[in-house]
Amino acid sequence: MRKTFKYRLYPSKAQAESLRVQLSEACRFYNAALQERVEAYATQRKSINYYDQAAQLTEIRAAGDLGLPNCHCAQEVLRRLDKAFKAFFERVKRKQKAGFPRFKSHRRYDSITFPSHGDGNKLLPSGHLFVQGVGHIKVKLHRPLHGKIKTVSLKRQCEHWYVCFSVETSVQPLPESAQRRVARRKKGSHGRRKAVVLLRKIHQHIFNQRNDHQHKLARMLVSQCGMIFVEDLNVKGLACGMLAKAVHDASWSSFVAKLAYKAEEAGRLFATVDARGTSQRCPCGAKVPKKLSDREHVCPQCGLITTRDHASATEILRLGLSLHTLTKSEVGTCVV
Repeated sequence: MRKTFKYRLYPSKAQAESLRVQLSEACRFYNAALQERVEAYATQRKSINYYDQAAQLTEIRAAGDLGLPNCHCAQEVLRRLDKAFKAFFERVKRKQKAGFPRFKSHRRYDSITFPSHGDGNKLLPSGHLFVQGVGHIKVKLHRPLHGKIKTVSLKRQCEHWYVCFSVETSVQPLPESAQRRVARRKKGSHGRRKAVVLLRKIHQHIFNQRNDHQHKLARMLVSQCGMIFVEDLNVKGLACGMLAKAVHDASWSSFVAKLAYKAEEAGRLFATVDARGTSQRCPCGAKVPKKLSDREHVCPQCGLITTRDHASATEILRLGLSLHTLTKSEVGTCVV
């Protein structure tokens, strides 16, 4: 199977300039090849393919008209253009919006590819990448590279440089889950007791992570908002439906309890509102029936168009404010 590993490059100023020049040359070559195809069809009604253009590379390089130092890298530019034309004709065949291949700006042509490792490029044991015409560039290998490198791509992204190694690697099955390990062990055996201990540790770790996240999130909401309104949901009822797993995993009741006591401790106003109809009603008061699959709110009365969740949150806020004499503008509010 193929897998791609992406790493950050740290070229010097001179190396970065050399990389930029190679990208500009690749872009110029791409546009020239596109121009040749367009003119050949416009003047002679002749379609030029990848092999026709690749056959001219030796002559073009000998004349000094191509600044890309690696021949196979130039071939990859032609393959990219050929792929764009094949995709164009496929869209025409399917009667979709065609989108003819366009000329590219050098500011938007951000990558070049070496089709084989060792030809114009090489990852060295010292943690540097050799690139023909550029030199040895420092690579941040933040994770190990597994497999045989097949292709190497240099990419410019937000003024940073990256290298992408496409490697051929074997399939690595995931280890047996702790829950399945317990199920496979014989009851009463020593192996089962060890598996149960491991499963308990995993569940405890998950509980600690969820608990820590809830405490931090509740503290952030209490710090930022003076009024907090939540729906008075029937969590036990939800836990018996088709979303039972998601409801239990979110641990909603535990989070609301933490939010309530932290709000009281900080002197914030915390209140629950009736959950009935909050997703079927517009903040203006008009009824807007929606199915669970409908994710957009469109009110025929006031003309409000927004997402379903945003409309429901606004309605919860309206209900919460109606329970108190304070208005929305007098205090920061939060809807959970």
